[in-house]
Amino acid sequence: MICLTGDVHHYTVDTPELRFLSSTLSEATLTYVDIAMHYNIKLTLFFTGKSIEEDYNSYKNLFNEENIEIGGHTYNMLRKTWVEKIMAKLFNSRYGSFFYQKKDIHKTINVIKQATNKDVYAWRTHSYKSDWITYRILKNTSVKIVSDEKSNNKILPEKLKNGLVSFPINVMPDHEHLYHGERTITHVANLKWDGDAFGRQSFTADEWLLIVRKQIDKILRCGGVATLLVHPQCMDVVDRFKTFKKLCEFISKFNSVTLSEALNLLRSRELI
Repeated sequence: MICLTGDVHHYTVDTPELRFLSSTLSEATLTYVDIAMHYNIKLTLFFTGKSIEEDYNSYKNLFNEENIEIGGHTYNMLRKTWVEKIMAKLFNSRYGSFFYQKKDIHKTINVIKQATNKDVYAWRTHSYKSDWITYRILKNTSVKIVSDEKSNNKILPEKLKNGLVSFPINVMPDHEHLYHGERTITHVANLKWDGDAFGRQSFTADEWLLIVRKQIDKILRCGGVATLLVHPQCMDVVDRFKTFKKLCEFISKFNSVTLSEALNLLRSRELI
């Protein structure tokens, strides 16, 4: 089975990618959803709390879609005060101190629950910055699933010691490995980045799509769960969703599920 996931940020945070969008971030997200729905693909979208507060009217109809699960993605992408930054260093945490994380997580969950009238079962910390503090807090909420780890060799989700279930992103994500926007060949070559589970190389849209298809095929042939992270803004910026349409056409040949549906199916088969 395939779990297609995406992260939805808020437009008031200044990131270089936003300057290359064809329209607004919410319009890019809705286009992304429309394409996925056209191919009958189920989605799990991780929203920042602030994205919902800032643009609820754009997203409210999306929250009623049966084939879309809404997860948490921090409240404001970890934009901290100087005091919070100091506390994060004291706690040796990229996310932040216990108190900062608890406030941020509960605030995000409450915003989503109020907007959707649904419990939040899935969580992905912005920039994959979850740690033991995050999991300690999440296990006492409605959240059952985390999806922060990137892995090129784990084909199945795994139950963590704290009871949460981790769905590793086991297909090459787009943002870090796709030339788009300011991420030109020159820009990427000058980045001081050690890479991730998929290396440090970036690719053209066609190259990236070919790699992704091969990785999905390999995981499914082994009986695994292919978990993808594909951002609406990246798909807009790279080629106005042409690559995303090709990806969705490919995914439509297989069984796509939300993360929560995948968890329930795996539990019914006693695989978790």
